[in-house]
Amino acid sequence: MYILVVVDMQKCWPEANNPATIKAVKQQIKKAIRRNCPVISVTIPYFSTMDAKGYPPMLKCLSRLLKGYGKHRTVCKGLCDDGAGQVLYAAEELFPSKGTKKLRLCGVKTAACLWAMVQGLCKRAGVKVNVVRNACHSLVGLVADPSGMTPAVQSDIAWQPSMWGFFEQLPNVRLISGR
Repeated sequence: MYILVVVDMQKCWPEANNPATIKAVKQQIKKAIRRNCPVISVTIPYFSTMDAKGYPPMLKCLSRLLKGYGKHRTVCKGLCDDGAGQVLYAAEELFPSKGTKKLRLCGVKTAACLWAMVQGLCKRAGVKVNVVRNACHSLVGLVADPSGMTPAVQSDIAWQPSMWGFFEQLPNVRLISGR
């Protein structure tokens, strides 16, 4: 059993409106529900506390799939917060277990929010992370910094297949296909 974590699938992010990304994330949600796996939706409620309106919740086409599903929770994270703590708290609530938590992540902002969350999760004891490569999307990419030692975010470049190598270097993280 795994716990599906859907990251930042909100209308305000251009990547979340990509039809191929929506389709792939829908498939992951449907598969999790068929297998009776818990699902955690992660959203960013606002850019700053000064925002009166805030950001919209998860896309309606996705939230409709989860309506009434008892093993679903939505957690909010801040813009500068990796969200790992909130996800693990919800995971424990949905699936209390003394063993390893197996998380399957998909969603958008792969080079920023999803990357930060994976980094935060892989540092925690008893957590294994699978990233569903074909159910992720980003308009920015991870590139090596000038020293070649750490990844840095660079905007306005296509998400290149070679950039997935940064995920593969993290402990307890695997890239998988969504099939």
